[in-house]
Amino acid sequence: MTDEEIINGVQMITESDLRQRFIVLKNFTIFDDSYNASLESIVADFKFISNMNRPTGAFLGDVLELGDSAHNIHKEIGNKAAEMNIGRLYLYGEYAEDIKHGAIDGGINP
Repeated sequence: MTDEEIINGVQMITESDLRQRFIVLKNFTIFDDSYNASLESIVADFKFISNMNRPTGAFLGDVLELGDSAHNIHKEIGNKAAEMNIGRLYLYGEYAEDIKHGAIDGGINP
């Protein structure tokens, strides 16, 4: 893509394109709420998808700009995933181990 095409494409993005977006595929639905996520928004998303009455999973990366609280908040995310019965977790990032340990502590089968 040219610089102009990239700039034009970025200018067309709206906030609704970056939050609470459903992507429906043949055998499953992706609920993308990754932009500027926080502990509170992730927990709300867990509650939402756990009520869908179908197998669930979550692809989780790092929540940024948490300072000294980063490790504890990521552990809490994992714990909440277990509490909300999220079936599978796919983790990526610097704090993936924290999410994993929080989930295991909360009862998710490793």
